[in-house]
Amino acid sequence: DLGGGPLAPALATATAQDGRLLLFALRFAALGGHGANNAREVVVLEQSTPDGDFLAWRGLGNPGPGRDEGRRVGVPVAVTAPDGRVHLFARTAEKGLSTRVRESDGRWSGWRDMGGGEAQDGFRTAVDGEGRVHVYGAGHHAVHHWTQDAPGEPVTARTQIDAGPVPGTSPAALPADDGTVDLYYRGAADASVTVVHAGGATDLRGFDGYGPVTAAASPRGPVLLGRTAKGLVQLRTGADRSVRDQGPVATAGTALHIGGDGRAVVVGLGPDARPWLWRP
Repeated sequence: DLGGGPLAPALATATAQDGRLLLFALRFAALGGHGANNAREVVVLEQSTPDGDFLAWRGLGNPGPGRDEGRRVGVPVAVTAPDGRVHLFARTAEKGLSTRVRESDGRWSGWRDMGGGEAQDGFRTAVDGEGRVHVYGAGHHAVHHWTQDAPGEPVTARTQIDAGPVPGTSPAALPADDGTVDLYYRGAADASVTVVHAGGATDLRGFDGYGPVTAAASPRGPVLLGRTAKGLVQLRTGADRSVRDQGPVATAGTALHIGGDGRAVVVGLGPDARPWLWRP
């Protein structure tokens, strides 16, 4: 039991340069009704050594400056840059993005507001072929984008990405072979998945469904995880572009993992609250 509760049901992970695992969460530090306190803080759980025991949960504060702003902070996401820095991001009350950075020696910076337009919670991160950190979020009319001018520089807001349709889900981000980052998402009120890449946007055939998709790299190419219209788990593998939609019915929170043999493993919970593994 790692403790740390009460936590919001969305966790983020990152691996430090020395191999230690970091787990990030949003904690309800105080929660009450009728004018009582409603405070939230971002917290981190860190391993003492690679593959070792975990230290105590540590509070990282809240990017909101006041009580009302702090109760509207989003769930954290994190990514490790090639230089060893761990970049932590959380949506602010203004629906922009704020960040804290863990240096390679374990020291944390303060919260810094990166601005940007209004975006949905559920941001996705990626590191491109040059080592630059990218963050993407679904906006009202396009995908919002934050990145670095060069590796090691601050992450700042950029021009919105409007090559594809208006996003209906959070975009999955995956480094491409040419060093750029590809985005995968369903458009608003659209069952198909659009891929936004350096050359424009294309639609994936045979992967219709609903809800966001998850993307992971494998030795045989990108693997996509989604759901069919009937709620079944479906995978699109990079080897033969085939779609396998004979998986179990899943509740929220299904995860995709690529094993050491390059095969996809899907982890989730069924309607009976029992965890399952699917290895197609």
